[in-house]
Amino acid sequence: MKLMMILAASVALASPAAAATMDIVVRGEPVARVVNFADLNIGSTAGRAALSGRIRSAADFICTEANIDPVDITIARKECYRTAVSNGEAKADAIATGHVGGR
Repeated sequence: MKLMMILAASVALASPAAAATMDIVVRGEPVARVVNFADLNIGSTAGRAALSGRIRSAADFICTEANIDPVDITIARKECYRTAVSNGEAKADAIATGHVGGR
């Protein structure tokens, strides 16, 4: 939990220079992780697949651990993962179709 709080604080304190990069912030409350896609052509199938993999990896990182948890925690982690992936994919779709800026 302490790691999640530190990660959330580091994302919240990102510099204005980072805002100019091509990033998507994947949120899985209460933490977030920045996914950079500046090196990808998200207009291509391969680029979108790579971005989707990065989004899923970020969601996995912020929402799951290798620990064995009680059922309620496991369910919450899975919901966190689904929400984070959905959030990231929606932002990627909006960017790829030109309906939103870089965040």
